[in-house]
Amino acid sequence: MTSDSEFYMAKAEELEAKASATKIASARETYASLAHSYRELAAHKMRKSQQDDAEAEALARRIIGRD
Repeated sequence: MTSDSEFYMAKAEELEAKASATKIASARETYASLAHSYRELAAHKMRKSQQDDAEAEALARRIIGRD
């Protein structure tokens, strides 16, 4: 099972490939814009998962009395 961020990155790459393959400028810009948005979603998901990990570690340290 792939993570959300991996899925979003794969979609971004797919859209970038479509942007490169099309000859229509407006379609190319739309694909590139969508790819950028998917990359932002992936980055957001990565940051969110890292924050969740940090919160869990801080809680664990408090529970065992090391913080």
